[in-house]
Amino acid sequence: MWRVPATVLLLVLGAGCGGGSSGGSVDAGPGCTTRKDCEGDRYCDVTTHVCVPFGVGAGTTFDDMCTRDVVPGVFFPEAQCEWLGPPVGDPFPMHKNILGTPMVATFGGGGLEFTRPSIVFISYNCDDGGNQSCIGVTAGCTGVIRVIDGRTCTQEASITTPAPIPATALALGDLDGDGSPEIVAAKVGGGVAAWKFVSAGNFQQVVSSAATFGAGTCNWTGPSIHDLDDDGQAEILLYGGVFDSAGTFLSSVPVDGLLGKGYIPVVADVDADGLPELVTGAGTFAWDRVGKRWTPETSFAAGAGNVAVADLGTFGASAAMDDRATLDGLAETVVVLDGHVRVYSTGGRLLMDVELPPGAAVASNIGGPPTIADLDGDRRAEIAVAGGHAYTAFDLDCVGTTPDPQFCPSMRGDRILWTQPSQDLSSNVTGSSVFDFEGDGVSEVVYGDECFTRVYDGRKGDVMYSRYRTSCTWFENPVIADVDGDFNAEILITSNSNCDVVCPAMDPIFDGVRCLDDSDCPRATRCAREAASDRLGRCRCQQAADCGGDGFTCADPMAGASAAGKVCRAAHPGGSTAFGLRVVSDQIDRWVNTRRIWNQHAYAVTNVEDSGRIPRTSAWMRNWQVAGLNNFRQNAPGNGAGAGVGLTPDLTVRSASARCVAGTAGTAEVTAEVCNRGTEPVGDGLAVAFYRGKSQVLACTALTQAVLRPGACETVHCVATAPMDGYTVVADDAGMTLGQNSECREDNNTLDVPGRSCP
Repeated sequence: MWRVPATVLLLVLGAGCGGGSSGGSVDAGPGCTTRKDCEGDRYCDVTTHVCVPFGVGAGTTFDDMCTRDVVPGVFFPEAQCEWLGPPVGDPFPMHKNILGTPMVATFGGGGLEFTRPSIVFISYNCDDGGNQSCIGVTAGCTGVIRVIDGRTCTQEASITTPAPIPATALALGDLDGDGSPEIVAAKVGGGVAAWKFVSAGNFQQVVSSAATFGAGTCNWTGPSIHDLDDDGQAEILLYGGVFDSAGTFLSSVPVDGLLGKGYIPVVADVDADGLPELVTGAGTFAWDRVGKRWTPETSFAAGAGNVAVADLGTFGASAAMDDRATLDGLAETVVVLDGHVRVYSTGGRLLMDVELPPGAAVASNIGGPPTIADLDGDRRAEIAVAGGHAYTAFDLDCVGTTPDPQFCPSMRGDRILWTQPSQDLSSNVTGSSVFDFEGDGVSEVVYGDECFTRVYDGRKGDVMYSRYRTSCTWFENPVIADVDGDFNAEILITSNSNCDVVCPAMDPIFDGVRCLDDSDCPRATRCAREAASDRLGRCRCQQAADCGGDGFTCADPMAGASAAGKVCRAAHPGGSTAFGLRVVSDQIDRWVNTRRIWNQHAYAVTNVEDSGRIPRTSAWMRNWQVAGLNNFRQNAPGNGAGAGVGLTPDLTVRSASARCVAGTAGTAEVTAEVCNRGTEPVGDGLAVAFYRGKSQVLACTALTQAVLRPGACETVHCVATAPMDGYTVVADDAGMTLGQNSECREDNNTLDVPGRSCP
């Protein structure tokens, strides 16, 4: 990334008509103490203290000291791409409202058609919040499945038959064992359907169940996919019903109350007996492989609600036996129902029963699907839940008159770690997701209410980022995944124009974009602290345009006018104007790496392999027993697991040349060998710019075609007018002298190519 003028390393390259040239000095360079003393594609030899080219002699191919410092709290992403409706000529132009959670996976396993992930979701053409969207039998109101490219948001395919229920989430999983996932949906009229990837833009229907299980029920849930029989063939779950991989209905759980809007199927081996259980608010049910049915195992008193599972400690038959600090390998169950958050032990004992703020006096406070993660960095799992009026993090350690501040930073005794106001008066049951974006061991929470998608600091609940969206709200939650294959996490945010939601003109709880220095802010702003003792400042502005657009406006801080200046806050355009899907990424890719898959609403990492394959029961790892994965609805690495934390690329130009293009006067083909000398891979599509001479007049650009792993190089080409003053080659530059990768060095991305005439 070229953010500051770079010191140019000149190599003596020849270029002439009728022939190419290559080369460059491989002799020793100047003396050095550290690599920072060396220009271009060179490192400091620790024995001779001389700058030498990477890969020459006994040299290494990359710098294993190439890392970055983690700066917690700095969070100012931007839109990477958007899907705001289908392309011109699409037969369903008005299907652009998104009600359910989007999913991410790579189709065409084995590198066939797509080498990058795709995003899959259901689009909808009506603006209701009732039976049209959740039953799907109203004439003219239909759902269309869209598949879009994860990097560009370009639409790749549409699926219409059998019709999916618009208000549900999809699920992705390999049903036939070919290495590529199928798309699974709850279909109008009951039952499930599935589609198989055949070729680019082409998905073929392979499942449409004859059974009409769930027909006529207002369905907000969606399917889950698990191998219940340990036979390598995945089963599809809808509510408590089970279908085999061909869509044949097997049986349903023998308990009332799991149909209706409110149960997303969760399956896990919570008691570590080697067999999967269906986990519900009414209790757990074991799968009978012979009888193909669920059998009651443990009873809970909650009833039908949304659940999540993780190991929250050791809990015996009585409180005297409890040990929050010790994990016993068994999973506790969190149930959210009717404004209460309850926690049950594996044996069915009630461990916690807390009302969602602001309390039982508020009727519209049902509560959504819970997330579980280490929110405060104490290596113990906490619970986060959205309600009608607040988003709240609960901590089992926050109990008693004087909680231990090491494990309960808020020092509250009501089981609440923190709570923040929100607005979800339409459904009160939205979901949320968690991820440790900075790799510092403290997870961030991502949640979208009716009007704004916010990122909360997990420890204190401070709003680190906010951007407008609009939704009548169902069970949807933001998704965090590497959707473009660039080895950095992105956030998926959905919107719809349903229900005429009324939103405030400005987010009342987001106090502006945070910064460490000016480089963290839009170009027209500066970073300033309210007080000299503040660890972070805020980007200061004079007018809305200074904040870079994207819904941000220039306004006084929440506390009122400040001598330090106005800040960039999140505004809402008003009305139900937002729809579609937005991919949000860090402006300079500081977020740590994560998986390229999020396959179902009840996502817990180990429930699906990277390819989309569903693990056999006997090979299915209990995520709470895996280091860094004792969570639910949090993508890996999360919880500061270490993978990718602090790693960063370093892009250089190893060599470059120019040759005249035969038969085309005044035209040259310029070639550059681009390398990654850092510690983090860079995805394909890295931009390389060729400028005329040492000016900023762009001659042409090129893109890499493969992943640049540490130490790897790739040669790129482009054709341009042959100037007498030559070219300057810049790696990680799309032609605006600004790149997309944060590097450990920003001053070694360039190389000069001397000019020659091409008559």
